[in-house]
Amino acid sequence: MEQPEETVGAGARAALTGRSVNAWYAAVTRNGDLRLYLDHLEIATGAAEQRSRAELSAGRPASELDRELQYALSAASVRNLSANVSVRLLTTLLRRGLLSADDALSFVRQVPDPRERAEGLTTLLAVLDPDDAEDVAGEALAAVSVVPDPFWRVGELGRLVPHLPRHMAGQAELVAMSVDDAYYRAVALVTVGRDLDEELQLTLADLHFHRKNIMATEYELGEVAELFRAEFAQRSTHAVAVLGEFLPVPIRSQYWRAETYASLADDSEEHLRSALSATGTVGGGTAFTAMARAACLHLAGTGRPDDAWALLREVVDPADRVVIECELAAVTGTGADVARAAAAGDPWQRLHAVRALLPVLDEPGRADAVAGIIGVAPDDVNTHVLAEGLVTVASYLSLSEWERAVLTEPLLADDDERMRVRGALAARGVTLGRGEALDLLDGIDDDTWFAEAVTAVVQRLTAAGQADEALRWAARAPFPHLRVALIATCARALPGAAAAAAIADARAVAGELIEPTAQARALLLLADALAGEERMAVLREAITAATTIERGNEPLRSGCIAAVTASLAGTGDIDGALDLAGAITDEHWLASALAAVAGHATAAHLPRVLAMTRSVRARRERGRALIAHVRRHAVLGSDLVTVHEGWRESLQTLALGTRAEFFYDVTGLFPVADVLGAPGALAGLVRTSRAVMRWWP
Repeated sequence: MEQPEETVGAGARAALTGRSVNAWYAAVTRNGDLRLYLDHLEIATGAAEQRSRAELSAGRPASELDRELQYALSAASVRNLSANVSVRLLTTLLRRGLLSADDALSFVRQVPDPRERAEGLTTLLAVLDPDDAEDVAGEALAAVSVVPDPFWRVGELGRLVPHLPRHMAGQAELVAMSVDDAYYRAVALVTVGRDLDEELQLTLADLHFHRKNIMATEYELGEVAELFRAEFAQRSTHAVAVLGEFLPVPIRSQYWRAETYASLADDSEEHLRSALSATGTVGGGTAFTAMARAACLHLAGTGRPDDAWALLREVVDPADRVVIECELAAVTGTGADVARAAAAGDPWQRLHAVRALLPVLDEPGRADAVAGIIGVAPDDVNTHVLAEGLVTVASYLSLSEWERAVLTEPLLADDDERMRVRGALAARGVTLGRGEALDLLDGIDDDTWFAEAVTAVVQRLTAAGQADEALRWAARAPFPHLRVALIATCARALPGAAAAAAIADARAVAGELIEPTAQARALLLLADALAGEERMAVLREAITAATTIERGNEPLRSGCIAAVTASLAGTGDIDGALDLAGAITDEHWLASALAAVAGHATAAHLPRVLAMTRSVRARRERGRALIAHVRRHAVLGSDLVTVHEGWRESLQTLALGTRAEFFYDVTGLFPVADVLGAPGALAGLVRTSRAVMRWWP
């Protein structure tokens, strides 16, 4: 179904949606019913999917993939618009009579993020007729119940509770009880007016001091806190108003510009117009470029360089195109010229282009690239760019270049950047055989940067055949779990007895850890450095440690179990990994574990992976695991109708998010499109996406 463009008339809806929209959308939503347009898209999607299934069943490529993506992206674009119309702007439009309450609800109901949807619905409750308020209160409570982050779930519950009808108190209590983390569950229960039971009180008594201390004020809903919030909001608005004339220059993000102007919309017709204009342009441009880049690199990496270069024309911004050209040159091994990188105007983009080219440049080109970075004085360039540049070229420095870089490092003003550069230069110095390079580590007094530097140095020393020296540095790693991993890494390069002694040392360090979380992390890193039955024995210890982490300490417990689950799946024990994943309560980590398991699953295990994936309520997390599931089907050569079903469900899930999220996430489906469609299917998806972008600028 074609979607011709037209220019809509004046009014709030035109301002919100941008001047150029498609006629289908404009006609169906003339009365403010976004849901009706989404229903139309669903019907069109069903027809396209039916044609694709018929073609695949007949042994032909699916010709409707671009249509299926077009309709999903159109749905995401509508939700993108809804997500970007801030609640503050909606209430301003309501007060001015530019938007009806039904229109405002229509926008808010399509907001993909449950926290933002709950915030919008709660705010609109105050301006709705009593007859409508109860239904909206129920929608808001439902949105709160699926907010994945417990901090925000409890916060939104606190905002909503004063607006709930009395008979919904029990439902609010159930939402509070559903919070896995004991700390946040206690706050939620107090928020809804429920006393804490004895078991939960005992759990709270064992919490670390800082969490108990924060609990006293974090969700304080008393009069003093409300007055403070009101005063803060008033002062913020005043500050923005005073600085309003300077807004266009410093605020480059359309999203934050829209939010800022929305805060001023009550005071100025000009600011209202600015807020509407900025809102209509939020989201999509950068994300579309990321999608096009991923498609170009995928085509080049799978032996279709001509298609990749042709598709590059879809990237509009010249500087972005230059960076991708350099990346394609690195992948294809053709046209690698450091002079081309200089065409990117922004210094960060130039650096990205150089980073892409360094592995494939010839000796003169590499020398030019390095000289362009280490030959610049800090006074002549952004020192953040210089620091990143020194880290980027460190692995390619010749001896003379390394000596110059060492002299440049002390000139950096930022301590963190200087320590990071020192670590990179020390690692390169080891490779170059400069013994004094390790002296650079003495100037790193931050544990995080020292850990990164020691890790790189141990790897370089091991590769250079200096395993004994590497072991001495591994023992100096600042964090016990890292010490375990590095000692085990060194063990693989040591002869028999020395290797066994190193492994014993690593196990001893892990055994000294009392806290189960730290012990699980250390054992997991140790297992990854081992092989065979020795690896499995340590991995079983890691599983025991992870599963003994006290329930209620989420998402820390879930994160540890997810990491162990992924490692177990890598050994081929898919049933064991899925059983372990069943103990994960945090949805982010559950989706991560399922995606990892899917990457190793057999065809017989994939139905169970899918069933567990569908239990994940958080939309974007579920989408991530669904994509991993269908990709595995494609790799295993499953029946194409089955692969298409996975493609269809993944697209439907992506369509529930914003347009930017859609572009970033859909790249995971590129290998699936290759399997289902004709040779030009992937390029067709990108070009279709570019066309849809014109309808929602």
